[in-house]
Parts: sequence; C-alpha cells; structure tokens
Amino acid sequence: MILIRKAELKDANELWRIQTEVFQKYIAKYGDFQRNPAHMTLERLKFNINYPYGQYYVIEKDGNIIGGMFAVVIDSEDTMNIAQFYLATDFQKQGIGSKALSFLFAQNPKIIKWYVDTIFEEKQNVAFYLKHGFEIIDEEGYEAFEEEHEGLTFVILKKTVNNETN
Repeated sequence: MILIRKAELKDANELWRIQTEVFQKYIAKYGDFQRNPAHMTLERLKFNINYPYGQYYVIEKDGNIIGGMFAVVIDSEDTMNIAQFYLATDFQKQGIGSKALSFLFAQNPKIIKWYVDTIFEEKQNVAFYLKHGFEIIDEEGYEAFEEEHEGLTFVILKKTVNNETN
C-alpha cells in the first residue's frame, strides 16, 4: 500500500540516503554538476523538512520509505516549485510517482501555477511531467532551457491550473 505523508526530522536519514542514491546515476551519466541533489547535505535536507514555505512529503510502500518530494512556494502564494521529487529505482515506472504528484496537487488547491525543472536529455522525466499537464514554458522572463554543460540541459516546465473547474 502506498502512503504519502508529511516528512518529519526522523525521516531525514532515510530520505537523504534514497535521494543521494537516485541522483548519483546522473553523475555517472552526465559528469558532476552542482545542481545535482546527490550533493545535498543531510543538514540541508533537514532544513527543507522544516522550511515554513515548503512542504516535504515522504512516499512509503508497505511502511517503508521509498521516496520523497519537496515543493516550495515561490513568487506568490498561488505558485509552487517542485524542488525535489524522487523514488528509489526499484519503485519507478509503477504509477507511484503519478499518485504522489496527484496527492501534492490535491493538498494545494489554491496553487494555480506549478513549476518544475528536470534534465531535458532524460526523456522519460520530461514525458512524465508532460503527461501530468506540464508544458515546457515559453513566457517572458523565463529561459525554458538552461545548458549546465555540454550534453546536460535543464528544462523548466509549468502547469497552470484553473481551480474554479477542478
């Protein structure tokens, strides 16, 4: 059974272990890069759990932590950025990520604009967000694509929600 709940400080070590493991594969594939969550310290993850403008959730299966997601309010009270979203490799591509994202949206009915960035070369990541109503942004003030280094490009996606009809 999948359970999604607010993260607590007691979850930090396991979340940090999984996050580091999941994002380590991108270092092997693309070389080292500063924005990689594999570099996040345990102290920073604990800070995120307690951050007053953020929401950190634990994703559990059968009582075991298998992933996490952290979203933070940006710019205004109706806008959030999904800063980290990860599942242990053995639990990817099973619909759990879709359930977690739907949960996050349901917890935040007043949020109209959602942002997320991901590695453009990771086509399954981009496809996941497109499937959930995100679009590669094309608006003034934002660069949709940001090259980290040759062969590694980040893409920013946005989802706009009309909460009056949802």
